[in-house]
Amino acid sequence: MVVDPTGSVAALSFFDQECEPGVGAGSHTHEFEEILTVVDGTAEVWSGSVRYTVGPGASVFVPIRAVHGFRNVGTSTLRLQAIIASNELSATFVQD
Repeated sequence: MVVDPTGSVAALSFFDQECEPGVGAGSHTHEFEEILTVVDGTAEVWSGSVRYTVGPGASVFVPIRAVHGFRNVGTSTLRLQAIIASNELSATFVQD
């Protein structure tokens, strides 16, 4: 996770994530908006009742408090980039 080291950006962070096939982040919510972008691989991403299967270059916007998550549905490593409107990554996981 990359947070502005100068402290001048109060609520914005960027991070990279890698997941092996079948792995991801289960359904959860948080108190900030998020943008997930697939760099390599194939992901199933859900937000609310909508599910997407997305590949490289696709981005999914996640609203505040939306139940969402993702998993690697491909056969190779999934590489994601995320931007969150917070300087702290916290989430509440919910039952799928």
